[in-house]
Amino acid sequence: MTTELRVTEITKPNNLLGLGSDWNRLCNLTPTATDRRFGSWDLTFPWMLGWLSEVAEEQRDILVLTATVGESLLGILPLMIHDGAEGRELRLIGSEGCFGDSKGILGAGQDQAKLGEAFGDYLTKEYLGQLHKLNFQRVFEKNLGIRALVNNLVHNSGWSARTMAESSTRFLFRPTLGPDGAPIWSLAVRRKLKLVEKAFASGLFGFSEASEETDKQQVVKHAMMISGMHRSDAPELKHRFGSIPMAQRVMDYRFSPGVSKHLSEVGRLGACNLQWKGKPIAGALYVDYGHTRHVFWMAVRVHPNQEQLVFWMLFSKMVRSTLRDGIDEVQIASMLASWTIGLKNDAAAVCSIEATSPTTLRDESSEISSSKDTITTT
Repeated sequence: MTTELRVTEITKPNNLLGLGSDWNRLCNLTPTATDRRFGSWDLTFPWMLGWLSEVAEEQRDILVLTATVGESLLGILPLMIHDGAEGRELRLIGSEGCFGDSKGILGAGQDQAKLGEAFGDYLTKEYLGQLHKLNFQRVFEKNLGIRALVNNLVHNSGWSARTMAESSTRFLFRPTLGPDGAPIWSLAVRRKLKLVEKAFASGLFGFSEASEETDKQQVVKHAMMISGMHRSDAPELKHRFGSIPMAQRVMDYRFSPGVSKHLSEVGRLGACNLQWKGKPIAGALYVDYGHTRHVFWMAVRVHPNQEQLVFWMLFSKMVRSTLRDGIDEVQIASMLASWTIGLKNDAAAVCSIEATSPTTLRDESSEISSSKDTITTT
Protein backbone atom coordinates (compact mmCIF):
# COMPACT_ATOMS: atom_id res chain seq x y z
CA MET A 1 0.00 0.00 0.00
CA THR A 2 1.27 3.49 -0.87
CA THR A 3 0.89 5.90 2.06
CA GLU A 4 2.81 8.97 0.88
CA LEU A 5 0.39 9.78 -1.94
CA ARG A 6 -2.94 11.43 -1.17
CA VAL A 7 -5.67 10.49 -3.66
CA THR A 8 -8.64 12.76 -4.25
CA GLU A 9 -11.44 12.63 -6.81
CA ILE A 10 -13.20 15.01 -9.17
CA THR A 11 -16.76 14.09 -10.09
CA LYS A 12 -18.13 17.39 -11.45
CA PRO A 13 -17.25 18.56 -14.99
CA ASN A 14 -16.83 22.20 -13.96
CA ASN A 15 -14.14 21.22 -11.44
CA LEU A 16 -12.04 19.67 -14.22
CA LEU A 17 -11.04 23.10 -15.53
CA GLY A 18 -8.73 23.61 -12.58
CA LEU A 19 -6.60 20.71 -13.83
CA GLY A 20 -5.79 22.23 -17.22
CA SER A 21 -2.22 23.43 -16.65
CA ASP A 22 -1.25 20.43 -14.48
CA TRP A 23 -2.83 18.07 -17.00
CA ASN A 24 -0.70 19.44 -19.84
CA ARG A 25 2.43 19.52 -17.63
CA LEU A 26 2.03 15.87 -16.65
CA CYS A 27 1.26 14.93 -20.24
CA ASN A 28 4.77 16.07 -21.20
CA LEU A 29 6.21 13.80 -18.49
CA THR A 30 4.12 10.73 -19.30
CA PRO A 31 6.12 7.97 -21.03
CA THR A 32 4.92 6.81 -24.44
CA ALA A 33 5.23 3.40 -26.08
CA THR A 34 8.20 4.64 -28.13
CA ASP A 35 9.95 6.28 -25.14
CA ARG A 36 9.91 9.63 -26.93
CA ARG A 37 9.29 12.95 -25.28
CA PHE A 38 5.77 14.36 -25.11
CA GLY A 39 2.71 12.45 -24.06
CA SER A 40 0.14 11.48 -26.63
CA TRP A 41 -2.03 14.28 -28.01
CA ASP A 42 -5.24 12.68 -26.81
CA LEU A 43 -3.99 12.93 -23.24
CA THR A 44 -3.87 16.73 -23.42
CA PHE A 45 -6.66 18.61 -21.73
CA PRO A 46 -8.81 20.10 -24.51
CA TRP A 47 -8.98 16.76 -26.29
CA MET A 48 -9.86 14.94 -23.08
CA LEU A 49 -12.89 17.22 -22.79
CA GLY A 50 -13.67 16.45 -26.40
CA TRP A 51 -13.58 12.69 -25.80
CA LEU A 52 -15.76 13.15 -22.72
CA SER A 53 -18.37 14.94 -24.84
CA GLU A 54 -18.57 11.86 -27.10
CA VAL A 55 -20.52 10.00 -24.37
CA ALA A 56 -24.03 11.13 -23.47
CA GLU A 57 -24.14 12.64 -19.98
CA GLU A 58 -26.94 10.35 -18.85
CA GLN A 59 -24.76 7.31 -19.63
CA ARG A 60 -21.68 8.18 -17.56
CA ASP A 61 -20.38 9.73 -14.37
CA ILE A 62 -16.97 11.39 -14.26
CA LEU A 63 -14.38 10.01 -11.86
CA VAL A 64 -11.01 11.73 -12.33
CA LEU A 65 -8.52 10.74 -9.63
CA THR A 66 -5.53 12.88 -8.64
CA ALA A 67 -2.51 11.93 -6.53
CA THR A 68 -0.50 14.53 -4.61
CA VAL A 69 2.44 14.71 -2.24
CA GLY A 70 2.15 17.85 -0.16
CA GLU A 71 1.29 20.59 -2.65
CA SER A 72 2.70 18.73 -5.68
CA LEU A 73 0.34 16.99 -8.10
CA LEU A 74 2.15 13.87 -9.33
CA GLY A 75 -0.53 11.94 -11.21
CA ILE A 76 -3.97 12.05 -12.82
CA LEU A 77 -6.16 9.09 -13.77
CA PRO A 78 -9.08 10.10 -16.06
CA LEU A 79 -11.96 7.68 -15.52
CA MET A 80 -15.68 7.51 -16.02
CA ILE A 81 -18.32 5.14 -14.70
CA HIS A 82 -20.32 3.94 -17.68
CA ASP A 83 -23.71 2.23 -17.78
CA GLY A 84 -22.90 -1.06 -19.55
CA ALA A 85 -25.24 -3.79 -20.70
CA GLU A 86 -24.63 -5.85 -17.54
CA GLY A 87 -24.03 -3.12 -14.97
CA ARG A 88 -21.81 -0.21 -14.03
CA GLU A 89 -18.33 -0.31 -15.63
CA LEU A 90 -15.21 1.68 -14.92
CA ARG A 91 -13.46 2.92 -18.08
CA LEU A 92 -10.71 5.29 -19.14
CA ILE A 93 -12.02 8.50 -20.66
CA GLY A 94 -11.52 8.39 -24.42
CA SER A 95 -10.99 4.63 -24.63
CA GLU A 96 -13.30 4.33 -27.63
CA GLY A 97 -13.25 6.05 -31.00
CA CYS A 98 -10.73 6.72 -33.72
CA PHE A 99 -7.80 7.20 -31.30
CA GLY A 100 -9.03 5.00 -28.50
CA ASP A 101 -5.70 3.47 -27.45
CA SER A 102 -2.71 4.78 -25.45
CA LYS A 103 -4.77 5.99 -22.49
CA GLY A 104 -3.44 5.59 -18.98
CA ILE A 105 -2.13 7.43 -15.92
CA LEU A 106 -0.66 10.87 -16.47
CA GLY A 107 2.62 11.07 -14.56
CA ALA A 108 6.37 10.73 -14.87
CA GLY A 109 7.82 7.33 -15.77
CA GLN A 110 9.49 6.83 -12.39
CA ASP A 111 6.14 7.49 -10.65
CA GLN A 112 3.93 5.17 -12.70
CA ALA A 113 4.12 2.10 -10.44
CA LYS A 114 3.44 3.93 -7.18
CA LEU A 115 0.67 5.99 -8.81
CA GLY A 116 -0.96 2.78 -10.04
CA GLU A 117 -0.78 1.23 -6.58
CA ALA A 118 -2.25 4.33 -4.94
CA PHE A 119 -5.12 4.59 -7.43
CA GLY A 120 -5.78 0.85 -7.20
CA ASP A 121 -5.93 1.03 -3.42
CA TYR A 122 -8.36 3.96 -3.55
CA LEU A 123 -10.66 2.29 -6.06
CA THR A 124 -10.68 -0.94 -4.04
CA LYS A 125 -11.79 0.88 -0.89
CA GLU A 126 -14.20 3.40 -2.36
CA TYR A 127 -15.75 2.04 -5.55
CA LEU A 128 -15.56 -1.72 -6.14
CA GLY A 129 -18.79 -2.35 -4.24
CA GLN A 130 -20.63 -0.12 -6.74
CA LEU A 131 -19.18 -1.65 -9.91
CA HIS A 132 -19.76 -4.67 -12.11
CA LYS A 133 -16.58 -4.47 -14.17
CA LEU A 134 -13.35 -2.56 -14.77
CA ASN A 135 -12.55 -2.36 -18.47
CA PHE A 136 -9.31 -0.65 -19.56
CA GLN A 137 -9.35 -0.84 -23.34
CA ARG A 138 -6.30 -0.72 -25.63
CA VAL A 139 -3.58 0.32 -23.18
CA PHE A 140 0.05 -0.17 -24.14
CA GLU A 141 1.21 -3.70 -23.34
CA LYS A 142 4.01 -2.37 -21.10
CA ASN A 143 1.96 0.29 -19.32
CA LEU A 144 3.43 -0.07 -15.83
CA GLY A 145 0.97 2.28 -14.15
CA ILE A 146 -2.21 0.56 -15.32
CA ARG A 147 -0.80 -2.89 -14.60
CA ALA A 148 0.25 -1.83 -11.08
CA LEU A 149 -3.27 -0.50 -10.52
CA VAL A 150 -4.95 -3.75 -11.59
CA ASN A 151 -2.49 -5.91 -9.63
CA ASN A 152 -3.16 -3.88 -6.50
CA LEU A 153 -6.89 -4.14 -7.00
CA VAL A 154 -6.78 -7.92 -7.57
CA HIS A 155 -4.60 -8.60 -4.51
CA ASN A 156 -6.77 -6.51 -2.21
CA SER A 157 -10.19 -7.73 -3.29
CA GLY A 158 -12.00 -10.80 -4.50
CA TRP A 159 -11.92 -9.55 -8.08
CA SER A 160 -10.27 -11.39 -10.97
CA ALA A 161 -8.49 -9.99 -14.04
CA ARG A 162 -7.52 -11.05 -17.53
CA THR A 163 -5.52 -9.49 -20.37
CA MET A 164 -6.53 -9.68 -24.04
CA ALA A 165 -4.51 -8.70 -27.11
CA GLU A 166 -6.11 -5.95 -29.18
CA SER A 167 -5.51 -4.19 -32.48
CA SER A 168 -4.53 -0.54 -32.38
CA THR A 169 -7.09 2.12 -33.29
CA ARG A 170 -4.44 4.30 -34.89
CA PHE A 171 -2.21 4.06 -37.92
CA LEU A 172 1.25 5.54 -37.29
CA PHE A 173 3.41 6.33 -40.32
CA ARG A 174 7.01 7.56 -40.09
CA PRO A 175 7.95 9.09 -43.46
CA THR A 176 11.55 9.48 -44.60
CA LEU A 177 12.84 12.45 -46.55
CA GLY A 178 14.80 11.59 -49.70
CA PRO A 179 17.82 13.47 -51.10
CA ASP A 180 15.59 15.21 -53.64
CA GLY A 181 13.49 16.74 -50.85
CA ALA A 182 10.52 14.42 -51.48
CA PRO A 183 9.25 11.60 -49.22
CA ILE A 184 10.60 8.12 -49.88
CA TRP A 185 7.67 5.82 -50.62
CA SER A 186 7.62 2.03 -50.70
CA LEU A 187 7.30 0.27 -54.06
CA ALA A 188 3.82 -0.90 -53.09
CA VAL A 189 2.39 2.65 -53.16
CA ARG A 190 4.30 4.22 -56.05
CA ARG A 191 1.65 3.19 -58.58
CA LYS A 192 -0.94 5.10 -56.53
CA LEU A 193 1.35 8.15 -56.45
CA LYS A 194 1.68 8.05 -60.24
CA LEU A 195 -2.10 8.31 -60.43
CA VAL A 196 -1.98 11.18 -57.91
CA GLU A 197 0.54 13.07 -60.06
CA LYS A 198 -1.61 12.50 -63.15
CA ALA A 199 -4.72 13.76 -61.35
CA PHE A 200 -3.03 16.97 -60.18
CA ALA A 201 -1.52 17.49 -63.64
CA SER A 202 -5.03 17.59 -65.11
CA GLY A 203 -5.59 21.00 -63.55
CA LEU A 204 -8.98 19.94 -62.19
CA PHE A 205 -7.78 19.50 -58.61
CA GLY A 206 -6.50 22.00 -56.10
CA PHE A 207 -4.95 21.67 -52.64
CA SER A 208 -4.76 24.28 -49.89
CA GLU A 209 -3.38 24.17 -46.37
CA ALA A 210 -3.38 26.57 -43.44
CA SER A 211 -1.92 26.76 -39.94
CA GLU A 212 -3.22 28.79 -37.02
CA GLU A 213 0.25 30.33 -36.70
CA THR A 214 -0.12 32.06 -40.04
CA ASP A 215 -3.83 32.29 -40.82
CA LYS A 216 -6.43 31.38 -38.20
CA GLN A 217 -9.31 32.55 -40.38
CA GLN A 218 -8.27 30.19 -43.15
CA VAL A 219 -8.12 27.27 -40.68
CA VAL A 220 -11.69 28.03 -39.62
CA LYS A 221 -12.76 28.33 -43.27
CA HIS A 222 -11.21 24.95 -44.06
CA ALA A 223 -12.90 23.39 -41.04
CA MET A 224 -16.29 24.70 -42.15
CA MET A 225 -15.71 23.22 -45.60
CA ILE A 226 -14.96 19.83 -44.06
CA SER A 227 -18.03 20.10 -41.85
CA GLY A 228 -20.13 20.81 -44.93
CA MET A 229 -19.08 17.46 -46.40
CA HIS A 230 -20.58 15.59 -43.46
CA ARG A 231 -24.13 14.90 -42.47
CA SER A 232 -24.32 15.26 -38.70
CA ASP A 233 -27.12 12.68 -38.54
CA ALA A 234 -24.96 9.93 -40.08
CA PRO A 235 -23.93 7.66 -37.16
CA GLU A 236 -21.49 5.68 -39.31
CA LEU A 237 -19.27 8.76 -39.50
CA LYS A 238 -18.94 9.21 -35.75
CA HIS A 239 -16.03 6.87 -35.08
CA ARG A 240 -14.51 6.76 -38.53
CA PHE A 241 -12.00 9.57 -38.16
CA GLY A 242 -13.42 11.68 -35.35
CA SER A 243 -16.93 13.00 -34.88
CA ILE A 244 -18.27 16.46 -35.59
CA PRO A 245 -18.85 17.21 -31.85
CA MET A 246 -15.20 16.34 -31.17
CA ALA A 247 -13.93 18.62 -33.93
CA GLN A 248 -16.25 21.42 -32.83
CA ARG A 249 -15.01 21.15 -29.24
CA VAL A 250 -11.40 21.47 -30.36
CA MET A 251 -12.24 24.47 -32.54
CA ASP A 252 -14.10 26.13 -29.66
CA TYR A 253 -11.11 25.80 -27.36
CA ARG A 254 -8.75 27.19 -29.99
CA PHE A 255 -10.67 30.26 -31.02
CA SER A 256 -13.36 31.15 -28.47
CA PRO A 257 -12.70 34.49 -26.73
CA GLY A 258 -11.51 34.35 -23.14
CA VAL A 259 -10.22 30.75 -23.25
CA SER A 260 -7.22 30.24 -20.99
CA LYS A 261 -3.87 29.76 -22.74
CA HIS A 262 -3.23 26.45 -21.00
CA LEU A 263 -6.32 25.15 -22.78
CA SER A 264 -5.95 26.72 -26.19
CA GLU A 265 -2.23 26.63 -26.96
CA VAL A 266 -1.44 22.92 -26.83
CA GLY A 267 0.14 21.98 -30.15
CA ARG A 268 -0.44 23.72 -33.45
CA LEU A 269 -3.77 23.37 -35.23
CA GLY A 270 -3.82 23.03 -39.01
CA ALA A 271 -6.23 22.17 -41.79
CA CYS A 272 -6.09 21.16 -45.44
CA ASN A 273 -8.61 20.78 -48.26
CA LEU A 274 -8.66 19.06 -51.62
CA GLN A 275 -10.90 20.63 -54.26
CA TRP A 276 -12.26 19.40 -57.58
CA LYS A 277 -13.27 22.22 -59.94
CA GLY A 278 -13.18 24.53 -56.94
CA LYS A 279 -15.50 22.41 -54.79
CA PRO A 280 -14.14 20.70 -51.62
CA ILE A 281 -14.17 16.90 -51.87
CA ALA A 282 -11.78 16.00 -49.05
CA GLY A 283 -10.19 17.61 -46.03
CA ALA A 284 -8.52 17.07 -42.69
CA LEU A 285 -7.97 18.83 -39.39
CA TYR A 286 -4.79 17.99 -37.50
CA VAL A 287 -2.67 19.01 -34.55
CA ASP A 288 1.12 19.08 -34.64
CA TYR A 289 2.20 18.19 -31.12
CA GLY A 290 5.77 17.31 -30.25
CA HIS A 291 7.14 15.11 -33.03
CA THR A 292 3.77 13.95 -34.37
CA ARG A 293 1.00 15.19 -36.63
CA HIS A 294 -2.31 13.84 -35.33
CA VAL A 295 -5.05 13.86 -37.94
CA PHE A 296 -8.12 13.92 -35.73
CA TRP A 297 -10.83 14.69 -38.29
CA MET A 298 -11.04 13.75 -41.95
CA ALA A 299 -13.65 13.74 -44.67
CA VAL A 300 -13.52 12.11 -48.11
CA ARG A 301 -16.82 12.74 -49.88
CA VAL A 302 -16.68 11.08 -53.29
CA HIS A 303 -17.95 7.90 -54.90
CA PRO A 304 -16.60 4.81 -53.06
CA ASN A 305 -14.67 3.77 -56.18
CA GLN A 306 -12.74 7.05 -56.03
CA GLU A 307 -12.13 7.21 -52.28
CA GLN A 308 -8.68 5.62 -52.27
CA LEU A 309 -7.28 7.90 -54.97
CA VAL A 310 -8.70 11.00 -53.32
CA PHE A 311 -7.33 9.88 -49.95
CA TRP A 312 -3.85 9.47 -51.44
CA MET A 313 -4.05 12.91 -53.04
CA LEU A 314 -4.78 14.40 -49.63
CA PHE A 315 -2.45 12.16 -47.61
CA SER A 316 0.62 12.54 -49.87
CA LYS A 317 0.35 16.34 -49.72
CA MET A 318 -0.02 16.18 -45.95
CA VAL A 319 3.08 13.99 -45.60
CA ARG A 320 5.12 16.48 -47.63
CA SER A 321 4.14 19.37 -45.36
CA THR A 322 4.81 17.18 -42.30
CA LEU A 323 8.43 16.65 -43.35
CA ARG A 324 8.76 20.28 -44.37
CA ASP A 325 7.78 21.32 -40.84
CA GLY A 326 10.31 18.97 -39.21
CA ILE A 327 7.73 16.44 -37.97
CA ASP A 328 8.51 12.74 -38.37
CA GLU A 329 5.25 10.94 -37.51
CA VAL A 330 1.72 11.01 -38.87
CA GLN A 331 -1.10 9.37 -36.93
CA ILE A 332 -4.49 8.68 -38.44
CA ALA A 333 -7.39 6.39 -37.57
CA SER A 334 -6.84 2.70 -38.29
CA MET A 335 -10.10 2.68 -40.26
CA LEU A 336 -7.96 4.03 -43.09
CA ALA A 337 -5.95 0.79 -43.21
CA SER A 338 -7.72 -0.34 -46.36
CA TRP A 339 -6.45 2.81 -48.11
CA THR A 340 -2.90 2.65 -46.74
CA ILE A 341 -1.97 -0.74 -48.19
CA GLY A 342 1.80 -0.94 -48.62
CA LEU A 343 2.67 1.29 -45.67
CA LYS A 344 4.14 -0.07 -42.46
CA ASN A 345 2.10 0.64 -39.34
CA ASP A 346 4.46 1.57 -36.49
CA ALA A 347 1.72 1.86 -33.88
CA ALA A 348 2.60 0.21 -30.56
CA ALA A 349 1.07 -3.10 -29.49
CA VAL A 350 -1.93 -2.67 -27.21
CA CYS A 351 -4.06 -4.87 -24.98
CA SER A 352 -7.24 -4.63 -22.96
CA ILE A 353 -7.37 -5.44 -19.26
CA GLU A 354 -10.68 -6.50 -17.76
CA ALA A 355 -11.36 -7.03 -14.07
CA THR A 356 -14.63 -8.46 -12.80
CA SER A 357 -16.30 -8.82 -9.42
CA PRO A 358 -16.75 -12.27 -7.76
CA THR A 359 -20.48 -12.17 -8.48
CA THR A 360 -20.00 -11.69 -12.25
CA LEU A 361 -20.90 -14.69 -14.39
CA ARG A 362 -17.82 -15.76 -16.34
CA ASP A 363 -17.18 -18.11 -19.20
CA GLU A 364 -15.47 -21.18 -17.76
CA SER A 365 -13.31 -21.53 -20.88
CA SER A 366 -11.78 -18.05 -20.62
CA GLU A 367 -8.41 -17.56 -19.03
CA ILE A 368 -9.09 -15.55 -15.91
CA SER A 369 -6.50 -15.17 -13.19
CA SER A 370 -7.32 -15.93 -9.57
CA SER A 371 -7.24 -13.15 -7.03
CA LYS A 372 -3.71 -14.26 -6.08
CA ASP A 373 -2.32 -13.91 -9.60
CA THR A 374 -0.61 -10.84 -10.96
CA ILE A 375 -0.34 -9.34 -14.40
CA THR A 376 3.22 -9.46 -15.67
CA THR A 377 4.81 -6.00 -15.91
CA THR A 378 7.91 -6.88 -17.88
